[in-house]
Amino acid sequence: MLNSLPPRSGISLKPQHYTDIIKTQPDIGWVEIHPENYFCAGGPPHRYLEKICEYYPLSMHGVGLSLGSTNGVTESHLNALQKLVQRYQPAQVSEHIAWSHWNQQYSNDLLPLPYTKESLEILCDNIEKVQTQLGRRILIENPSTYISFPENEFLEEDFINLVCKRSGAGLLLDINNVFVSAWNNNFDPSHYIDTINKNCIGEIHLAGHSITPLNNGKNSSVSTTIAPK
Repeated sequence: MLNSLPPRSGISLKPQHYTDIIKTQPDIGWVEIHPENYFCAGGPPHRYLEKICEYYPLSMHGVGLSLGSTNGVTESHLNALQKLVQRYQPAQVSEHIAWSHWNQQYSNDLLPLPYTKESLEILCDNIEKVQTQLGRRILIENPSTYISFPENEFLEEDFINLVCKRSGAGLLLDINNVFVSAWNNNFDPSHYIDTINKNCIGEIHLAGHSITPLNNGKNSSVSTTIAPK
């Protein structure tokens, strides 16, 4: 396994692409998966992934660690991720700046958190726990947000810079998420990207979004991932 991703474009790996990728071995730099889809012990998902990893470096992009949760990271989820990382030794592991569980209640969504000193401590503590258990640095992805909180003590870009500095994590910069958040919360996306510490960026995501009319006559931008054809 390679210990870093090549400076090329990769794709999000979907089950419908398994066979074609193995047969044709397209000229792509690497593949990215959601590790949660491979928490099973074996079966077709692992059989295909093991074969594909013979040809391409692997990036694991999680959606369920809930790094922003005040309850901390779920032990069972982190243990399952650790086993998968040990099995495949991916070039990169990343997760979202978001939370999805509290008090044994789980949401199938990446929920935003306020940018406060308290959130900063919680997020950094959870990142440290993950990095310690995995024995590696992870990347954190900037969120797509639809609201802002009056409690915010930092701009999002400054908050992210602080989290990376404090935790030692890198940044997965999602360009589409910057646009979605800027559209919904009325800030300058160019200033946001200019402010981000470029030395922290380890990967860039490009995806798409849709515009949804609201009842008040305004529009909301909703982030959606575009899967490769």
